[in-house]
Amino acid sequence: MTETKSFLSKMFGPSEPEEGTVRFPWGRIVFGPYFIFMNHFREFFFVAAFYALIMSIIYFLGGQSLFCSSDLLEQNLFCSNNLYLYVGIRLLVLFVVAAFCVRYFQAVWLKENISWQFLLTPQKKDIISFVAFMIFILLNAISGLSWYKLAVRVPNPDWKIELAYFAVVALGFLVPFILLRFYSMFVLIWNGEKISSLKQMWLKTRGNSLRLIVSLTLWFFLFIFSLSAVSVNFNIAAQNNSFYIIFIGEYVFNFVVLILMSFFVNFCGLQNLFLTEGNANEKTENN
Repeated sequence: MTETKSFLSKMFGPSEPEEGTVRFPWGRIVFGPYFIFMNHFREFFFVAAFYALIMSIIYFLGGQSLFCSSDLLEQNLFCSNNLYLYVGIRLLVLFVVAAFCVRYFQAVWLKENISWQFLLTPQKKDIISFVAFMIFILLNAISGLSWYKLAVRVPNPDWKIELAYFAVVALGFLVPFILLRFYSMFVLIWNGEKISSLKQMWLKTRGNSLRLIVSLTLWFFLFIFSLSAVSVNFNIAAQNNSFYIIFIGEYVFNFVVLILMSFFVNFCGLQNLFLTEGNANEKTENN
């Protein structure tokens, strides 16, 4: 008799891989993104140094410098409180980050030669990468919307209605965990490949959810800790209101953002690599 598995059991998977799945190695999926970064720091530096400068200039010209929130700058000279400008500048910076991810992936994973033409020439992949980031950000935000809906809701005296509402709204918390198994899609975009079947991608990655959660959780904590540390240190350094110190602080902050995004690119690259190797092994066995 075949055992029926629950959704959570299927999602987090057993210790042994099921037929038709690809098991990601624990050490490589958790720590691999950082080792790849260290092994290819030269390529990262030349790409990130340029894109961090672009990000810094955009923030300053748009009056959205990181240090505008610190009340250390002359508001009339550097900062703007326009909501539309605030949103527009951040969307533009996100586009720059998406373009950086394309260049970093091509330089590290595809061994493209880094040149001014390579850095400056726009690519169609930049737009697709930006759209993909927007989609994934909005989908991940569903969990935040679920939390908000539960936090502001006035409890219903009827426990059946209350339980049903909670069950439906709480489904939003599962969305980020489901998306973990589809981040290899970014690699297909950066590589200019056609996106394969989402169903096949879901089936192939069964049993890897816990590995992916640990890997991305480590990255998330590094993201928060690193940016918080940079912000605090340069808020202290910028107390003399020196434009040069503030601009350097902005540049360093954006450079650190790109370091963290390179970890993310490597995380996606490893997912795709394991899936590709698994597909190749499967074809070899079938032949």
